[in-house]
Amino acid sequence: EREWRVYHRSQFRSAAVLGWMKALPDEMVRASPSLSIGYAWELLNIGENEAAASHLHDAELALDSAANNVPLRTLQMDIANARAYLALARDDLPGTIAYAQRAIDLCPADDHLARALLESLFGLAKMATGDLEEARHSLSAAQRGVEQAGNILFAIGMTYVIADVQVAQGRLRGAIRTYEEALQLAGIHPAAPQPNPILQGTAELYLGLGDLQHELGNVRSEERRVGKECRTVCRS
Repeated sequence: EREWRVYHRSQFRSAAVLGWMKALPDEMVRASPSLSIGYAWELLNIGENEAAASHLHDAELALDSAANNVPLRTLQMDIANARAYLALARDDLPGTIAYAQRAIDLCPADDHLARALLESLFGLAKMATGDLEEARHSLSAAQRGVEQAGNILFAIGMTYVIADVQVAQGRLRGAIRTYEEALQLAGIHPAAPQPNPILQGTAELYLGLGDLQHELGNVRSEERRVGKECRTVCRS
């Protein structure tokens, strides 16, 4: 009950958590809302959606358990979060949005990583429904959250989706600023064009930036600059 969240969310050791769950008596897992939620998450990770839904139902029934050692609000957030992912797996976009919003409302303001993952899910669902402005807002909030949580690689990786939304909105210059800000986040500044170490995904930032400059007609000088930077990054 204490440890699965750390292994699941921060260390991404789903196999270890799933092994623990399977080693426990089934009645023990189903009697604990925290363990039921943890098992549901690992089942979602391997595509066992109906089994995951069964454990989420058990978790909801056991929420008022006197033996529970996890705060009620945390459990409610965990359930809403898992329900959002289950709804997404079932192509239920309205359900995904509703559960993700509930989980965001329950999430502590200082839990930057948890809020970022929820905002990204909410944003992707909004993107799929065509609500691009709301999607951009949520995805940008998610990017800030993972940056605050100290995961720069995640923040850089989210750049491409945010820029794609801006391009779909016709905001090409805004997308260029998004890429340029990500390059600064990666430690690349005019005075220090070759950071050490160069972060994974940096070359893709240059390629995305080059595509946008090409679209705007800034072809020759930008192609030379982006090509030079890409070659430098790839060699490193």
